[in-house]
Amino acid sequence: MKLTNQDFLLRWGWNNYFEQQVLEVNSDMTSWVLGRVSGEERDRWRVQISDSQNVWAELPGRYRFQTHSRMELPSVGDWVLCKYEETQNVALVEKVLARKSCMYRAAVGGNDAQILASNIDYAFILTSANIDFNIARLERYLSLVWDSGAIPVILITKAELAKNIDALAEELSSEIVGVDIHAVSVQESINMQVLEKYFQPGKSVVFVGSSGVGKSTLTNYLLQKEVLETQEIRKGDDRGKHTTTARHLFFLENGAIVIDTPGMRSLPMMDQDAGVEAQFSDLVELEIQCRFADCAHRTEPGCAVLGALESGILDEDRWKRYQKLRRELQRKEINEDPVKLRLEREKMKKRTKTMYEHIKMKRR
Repeated sequence: MKLTNQDFLLRWGWNNYFEQQVLEVNSDMTSWVLGRVSGEERDRWRVQISDSQNVWAELPGRYRFQTHSRMELPSVGDWVLCKYEETQNVALVEKVLARKSCMYRAAVGGNDAQILASNIDYAFILTSANIDFNIARLERYLSLVWDSGAIPVILITKAELAKNIDALAEELSSEIVGVDIHAVSVQESINMQVLEKYFQPGKSVVFVGSSGVGKSTLTNYLLQKEVLETQEIRKGDDRGKHTTTARHLFFLENGAIVIDTPGMRSLPMMDQDAGVEAQFSDLVELEIQCRFADCAHRTEPGCAVLGALESGILDEDRWKRYQKLRRELQRKEINEDPVKLRLEREKMKKRTKTMYEHIKMKRR
């Protein structure tokens, strides 16, 4: 397939990683077009095939039959090969190119994945400067971003609401190391210039965070026009309403690309072990220092974790947050593996029996 519109592709984030995949496709692609998914609606996707043209795309029946997970379906930010002719009403997606990065979570109420954004360079995690501020939730987001392959950036939005925004940012910097943290305000034009280094031509950025933290407001600011509906956080409980209900990809005047996502009140994880370990790399290193490889960090002699907790080097709350994420991932892995599920149930039965016998002994 000859890439005739190279300028368009480069403007929308194309690079050698994707081009090599197209060159390896062994098929007659004379009626195929290459585009980037800019929106989705139920079982259809909006695909940008030139600077000025986008088309609706659907999946052919055989593609649906061969698909076993949502991860195999197109998502906003994906590059796709489609069969398309001008006389057709819709294009047919023939191939989703392998992603260079992908941020996803477990779909609510199921075992499948829900992709938040694909092929992104930076993931901006937005949190508002009010009681929405939650360190545990930020660490969960950061784990997902590190796992995705994108670079995380934390934005404390609505900086005008904080009495001492610098102190808040400094406190967060002491908790989270190795991540850029910026306090900004669109309404009061506070510190907005810090965003310029991230929004470069051809770079793709996604905004994630709870409802009402300012994702749509920030997107409108960058687009310099009101494209997305905005909604303030309720004063009664500091919770936001869902204003963005789907993911959209926008092309900025300076050549950067922005993906806006719906607000998320829950962020269940799937298999992001690598992301959790990256976010808590110092705790992983600490565990390695324990005398026993299978140390449970409870009463074992020579436990480096217990030593760090007792000396105050390790914050107990942070350790508990790390343990909670690890347990969640382990439960997910066990529930999806019948053998592991059976073994875990056997362990539970043994623990229950031991506990029951211990109670009987105490009652004598």
